[in-house]
Amino acid sequence: MEVKNNVQSPNFGMALKIKCSPKDLEAAGAKVIERLGKAGEELAGTKYWDLEVVKGTSEFTPLRYRVNGNYCANAYIGDIRGKAVPHNEFLTIKSTWDGTDGVGGKKKGEACETVMRLASKDAALKAYDSLDVSNSLDNAVAATKVLDEWTIFQRTTDAAEDALKKQTQQAAADLFKKYGDIEI
Repeated sequence: MEVKNNVQSPNFGMALKIKCSPKDLEAAGAKVIERLGKAGEELAGTKYWDLEVVKGTSEFTPLRYRVNGNYCANAYIGDIRGKAVPHNEFLTIKSTWDGTDGVGGKKKGEACETVMRLASKDAALKAYDSLDVSNSLDNAVAATKVLDEWTIFQRTTDAAEDALKKQTQQAAADLFKKYGDIEI
């Protein structure tokens, strides 16, 4: 019997990814390190979006937080805010683009807006309210959760639409097979 060594990435399934040095973490201080530990636990259930901790730009901001879609080319850095209170199931967020250049006509470092369709108006309001935090780490955690919920809803909706389309195609094929009167 042959046993294969199936190595997996140590970050597989982790929604918090630290992409800076231990010295950068130390420079942020004990409170931030403790909060990062809690953030890792809070985000353990997220599936499609990761919170990446990267080196900051100065001694005053030793860390930056990047929210990255791990199955798409989208990523945001810095605060992610709701543009306006939603009046329906659509939430518009604004941030700084850090994803792949050219996606949606955006370039890294540019201000951007993304319109997200959530399950309901209440879900959009809840998401909007959760993004209204002043601490950048807490905002990044909330944004990761909101974007993950959006992606889950989007994929669930797409799967339901695909299933209905296949069901309709099969019903039409069955009906034609039973009663069809033309050659194909």
